[in-house]
Amino acid sequence: MNLNSKKALIARLRRGKAARRQFIESHLNKGIAYQIRAMRVAAKWSQEQLATAAGMNQNAISRLESPEYGKATITTLKRLAAEFDVGLIVRFVPFSAVVDWVSGTPRVDCGLTSDALAIPDFAAEEEAGVFDQAPVRIFLLTHSQRFAVQDGGPSVQTVQTVSGMTAGAMRTTGQHSRPVPIGKKGPQVQTDTTFRHAGVQTGAR
Repeated sequence: MNLNSKKALIARLRRGKAARRQFIESHLNKGIAYQIRAMRVAAKWSQEQLATAAGMNQNAISRLESPEYGKATITTLKRLAAEFDVGLIVRFVPFSAVVDWVSGTPRVDCGLTSDALAIPDFAAEEEAGVFDQAPVRIFLLTHSQRFAVQDGGPSVQTVQTVSGMTAGAMRTTGQHSRPVPIGKKGPQVQTDTTFRHAGVQTGAR
């Protein structure tokens, strides 16, 4: 996570609705264009080969790979996803999610929930102080472990599975919080390092 770039991004978004609209348009145009090109190059296809496979012409692929074009339709993206044999997610997200994505800040995604459908707008997140909150500390632990916090801080909730491990998260309290596995026996994972804004720290014992 680059804290300086994250702060600069939040400051940019706070300039107003027009600035936020411009940022999202630019981010989408560049992100889609660069990703299409990166996947094509990784597949060792020429623009003509991809165009033929997707039932398009070479000029269309060239335009899609240009960050200045910005007119890719969902239908076109679904067609390309099918040819690359990859998934495609098109959804609205709160600005806090965009900030975390662009700045490389770890974020727990709880999947398809009611909260993920009716998302807050920028003003609601500002009012809630979302952009001024401390970063989240992330723990990786095995499936058999459940947790309690020794120092009386908030309990750790198991929220997501990542590469065979379970990720739990909680806000830092300014104290050294040490999650302790309870229940089934297994290797202990304890975190007692101080969280620093430079990134997520975990310690294993």
